[in-house]
Order: sequence, then C-alpha cells, then structure tokens
Amino acid sequence: YLFDDRRFDTEYKQTVWSGFVSGTVAEVPAGKIVAVAGLEYQSDQIESNPDEVARDGLFFGFFSDGGAQGEKFVRSAYAEIDIPLIADKPLFRQLDVNLSGRILEDEFYGGASTYSSKVGWRPFDSLLLKASYGTSFRSPNLRENFLQPQTGFLTLFDPCVVPLGATRPDLNNTDGPDVYDPTLETRDIETIQRCQNEGLDPFSLNIGGASTFSTEVAATGSLDLDPEESTSFTAGFSFEQPFTDSFDLSFGASYYDIQVTNSVVTPSAQFIINDCF
Repeated sequence: YLFDDRRFDTEYKQTVWSGFVSGTVAEVPAGKIVAVAGLEYQSDQIESNPDEVARDGLFFGFFSDGGAQGEKFVRSAYAEIDIPLIADKPLFRQLDVNLSGRILEDEFYGGASTYSSKVGWRPFDSLLLKASYGTSFRSPNLRENFLQPQTGFLTLFDPCVVPLGATRPDLNNTDGPDVYDPTLETRDIETIQRCQNEGLDPFSLNIGGASTFSTEVAATGSLDLDPEESTSFTAGFSFEQPFTDSFDLSFGASYYDIQVTNSVVTPSAQFIINDCF
C-alpha cells in the first residue's frame, strides 16, 4: 500500500512603521504633566499554501484545507497624557488622571476610535485607590478574513428525520416496519413546519433509521464580518501595611466589568442546523 503525507507552508509577514514624540508639556503644583503622541502604520500578510494532498483532501479522513491568502493594513494616530491633580495634601497624598485615545483606519472596516481614562487616588502613602474606563476595537484577524475552505467530517443530528421515540409497531402488520405515531411526537411544531417548507416529509423521512449522519462540513473566512468592540470598567485598591518595619505585607483587590459586542466566532455545523430548524 501507499502512505502519503500532508504538507503546509505558512508564512506571516508584518510591517510596522511608527513614530512618536513624548515629554513634559507643563508643570503644575502637583508635578509635571507628561504626554506622548504618535502615528503608526501596520501591514499584515498571510500566505498559507497546502500541497495537493491537503488541498484536495487526499489524506486518510479526506479532510481538505485550502490554506489562506490575504493582506490588509491599519493606520492609526494616538495620544496619551498623564496629569497630576493634587499632591502632598491631607487625604490627597496623590491624585492623578491618565487620558488616552486612538483613531484608526482599517483597510476593510473603515474608521474607528478608542479611548481610556484612569484615575489613581492615594489618601495615605500606604493606600492606593484606582479605577479605569475604556473602549477597545479589534478587526477580524488574517485567518478570520482570508481562510480558504477547510473541511472535516462531523456526526450531525437531522431534526427532520422521524425520531425513534415517535414510532411504534404497525398493529395491522406486526412483521412490517414501524409507523409514525403523532401522539409520541417530541419536536416543536415550528421545527416540523420548517422541514416541510424545505420540501421534506418529517413524518416519514428515514423512519426507523438513524437520525445522525457523518457529514462533510466546510468553514471559510469572510470579509463581511463586523469588528469586535468592547467597553471595560475596573476598580480596585492596594494597601501596604505601615505599622511596623519588622515585616512587609501588601494586599489588594480589583473588580472588572468587560462587555464585548460583535464577537467573532465560528458557529458549529450543528448550531447552524438547529438555528435554521
């Protein structure tokens, strides 16, 4: 017999051009206001080339993979400023605010902006209270955009097949096949109607047989995806014991609330079937 192998050649290329300026922009009674501003250009490229065995599904299992080919760029400008508001005052040993923001242009998804604000308050030297709020933006990555058809075999459940639990022996012909009994039906009326809309008979389809089948399933990237966006809020504290020099002790806690919208996910084949029917 012959036994072949399955080969891939994948290359990522990333080019980044960036420049920034930073320094002190002013002095206030609480300290120095420092800032940074910059520009950035990023280009990402993927070339993932399978040999014919991988591309055409000639290996055992017959799963195929078309690789991925594509390129895109992102341009952005950003700025950040750190402002000391109060220092060395009763209950305000330190109060700082940090503000930052970025505007960007994605080749496929257009313009977007993100920002973040942070505050730190130290009422005593040993206690720091902190909080932040911000947004984020993530355009789909190279694989999510440019993946070529990739297949595999999964065992899937067909909701239009007559369930085994909804059949009984034919009382008029006990030697014949089982028949459908509507009183034993467990499927939703909407599921039955959708099967009929597809031209299938959900009362006789594969009656008495299996309701799961090994099926070849394909997945691929898409340029129609929406970018992921999120908002986040955090709050916390840290404390260092100031009572004795015999030992060190510090502890703290943080609270996070992060909400992501338009998450990029790959729906499973069974999820798609269940969603349709």
